[in-house]
Amino acid sequence: MVARGRYVEIATLRDEPICGGTAAYFDRFIESGMALLGEEPPDRRFVRFEWLMPPAEQLSVTGVGRTRCVSGGSLITSDDSLVHEHELAHAIHGTALPSTNGLLQEGFAILLDSKRIYRDMVWPEGESIDRVVSEVPFSYDDYPLAWL
Repeated sequence: MVARGRYVEIATLRDEPICGGTAAYFDRFIESGMALLGEEPPDRRFVRFEWLMPPAEQLSVTGVGRTRCVSGGSLITSDDSLVHEHELAHAIHGTALPSTNGLLQEGFAILLDSKRIYRDMVWPEGESIDRVVSEVPFSYDDYPLAWL
């Protein structure tokens, strides 16, 4: 099954239908996210969102929730949840600012993620932002710091 919007194509092998408004929601989310970065989305479909099978059925998938570049300047993002703003934000950020620091990439994705799992975090006393920003590659232990 496939649903298409102006900027996104949603594809799945699931039997469940894709709600008719989902592609339009994704398009509005992409426009808003690009505007936050001071950019406009390309005037074409540039994001393919793959709605994956439940994790137990993903025999060929080594990890859910990921975004990768493909030829032609497009991005593929995948998750087992149909609406996952975090991964869609990675596609937005990767198009608007492709060579940004990993901390800022994750921070943007966490900022736009509707789950808001880090909202009660405070910056750790004595933690240097320079250490976190300069750490390459970005450490997944620093997700809470990326939120801040």
